[in-house]
Amino acid sequence: MTEVFKNNLVSIIIPVYNFDFLLLEQCINSCACQTYKNIEILIMANGVTDETYKQILYYEQTDKRIKVIRCKKKGVSNARNEGMRLSKGKYIAFIDADDYLEDNYIEKMIVPDADITACSFYKEYSFRKGKNIITKEQKPKTKEEFITDLLNFQKAVGCVWGKLFNAEYLKENNIFFDEELNLAEDADFVLRGIKYNNPKIIYIPEMLYHYTFSQHSVVRNFNEKYCESYRKALKKIEYLIDKKKYLTQWNNFVAHHLLLICVNYCFNSENRISYNGRKQILKEILKDELFAKCLNLYSLKDFPLSKKISLFFLKHGIVFVVYIISIIRNNMR
Repeated sequence: MTEVFKNNLVSIIIPVYNFDFLLLEQCINSCACQTYKNIEILIMANGVTDETYKQILYYEQTDKRIKVIRCKKKGVSNARNEGMRLSKGKYIAFIDADDYLEDNYIEKMIVPDADITACSFYKEYSFRKGKNIITKEQKPKTKEEFITDLLNFQKAVGCVWGKLFNAEYLKENNIFFDEELNLAEDADFVLRGIKYNNPKIIYIPEMLYHYTFSQHSVVRNFNEKYCESYRKALKKIEYLIDKKKYLTQWNNFVAHHLLLICVNYCFNSENRISYNGRKQILKEILKDELFAKCLNLYSLKDFPLSKKISLFFLKHGIVFVVYIISIIRNNMR
């Protein structure tokens, strides 16, 4: 890194809503302890109670670089947008409140002239830790290569965490989060940014981000609007994809999210609707053109075994097997 880039301020934006204090403290400490010191940490208190807000304010006393901002509106997209508008950094990093960073995350992620830098990362479950290596060497990626990777659910490069964004690239191109979305909003954000621009995208091999599979995650929490939220997001993302060019990848992407709907909505243990009622809901979902088409056009070989089994039985309308697999996956968390 050149001396010029060493002096740039980096803004770290952390939306905070429904969280575990121990995980939040781990997250904030990992940001504050960065080897790269010229940072500001914006903790966006998003829909928290007065008491929780007072507790979070404590962190401002521990480090002058930390600022706690109470958001005007609810929603992770709104929290990130407020953070972007208030940020002063040359670069912006988005961190989830239940995740944490290696201490050299910022130092390694600043690549001169890059608009988006993405790193490899750890996936931390309650019972094991996995690695997601997105590249074996530092290299630039074309727009087409990045979209292919974004649609590959196993690479997970469509998320805004594990990345460093050039703030000028985001703000000059008016790239903000869609506040109508609360699921898959980050994939929509990234895709809208690159559809109309040609950002310089760099992958680096270092394992620098720890993504925690938390029970507090919006993706895994039961919500009565979960299915409709995903359907809304996917239909918006669909308009950003050249489906002729990425036909198989797009249908794999939709199939992956259909499985999330099965596990986290239809057959979530917190769903109090009867089994027959949930089965009927799933059958109605499968009639939706978006999901019906993906079950005919996805590539089975691109999925791990348990997902292959679920998709095979979904395609043939045999819901009970999917129910059993969903229950097992929920119990493994």
